[in-house]
Amino acid sequence: MRTEPIYCQLWNAQLRKPIYPVTADQARKRDEQARAGKDVEHYAVVFGDPALPDAYLNIVWENDHIGVWFPDADGRPTMNWKLTQVGDRMFLTGVTHWLYPDGAGTKLRDALAISSRYFKPDGLSEHQFKNKETGHTTVVEKKDVPLEGFWAPVPTFEEITYEWIPEWIREAGKDIRSKGALTRDEILAYAPD
Repeated sequence: MRTEPIYCQLWNAQLRKPIYPVTADQARKRDEQARAGKDVEHYAVVFGDPALPDAYLNIVWENDHIGVWFPDADGRPTMNWKLTQVGDRMFLTGVTHWLYPDGAGTKLRDALAISSRYFKPDGLSEHQFKNKETGHTTVVEKKDVPLEGFWAPVPTFEEITYEWIPEWIREAGKDIRSKGALTRDEILAYAPD
């Protein structure tokens, strides 16, 4: 894995490359200004191969948000973990998994189904599963979800590294990469009971 992060405006799945690269100093300045409440462009941090990253982060401090993205082996944006600043820590407020059949394109709209889970610090969660073939969405709500490991420190600019991503989230990203495309039945098995 490439050890130096790549800073940019965003990582583009269709082009399979970082778009509008910026230097580390430019990214640091955006980070500082955004944390100070100034209206600046958000930025992304790409880890690993720029054509097929191990992960990339979208840093949007104006929304107190870091999105941790993992592309699959075909470069499709497959999983997004959303961490939101709550007080002096980051909390995992959601994870969305786009489920692609074999041969699907690289756009989010090419997914056959979308599985989203949303979490609140009080233990409430909601699982939404949208079957795009039928247009049907299933929603299941749960209470008292254990939230150990859902918290992470708010990183300084220097701490925004691949290692900052909680290990269990990194492992989920690696698992997505190793599985590749899913069959239709595997995709539909993600629907909540």
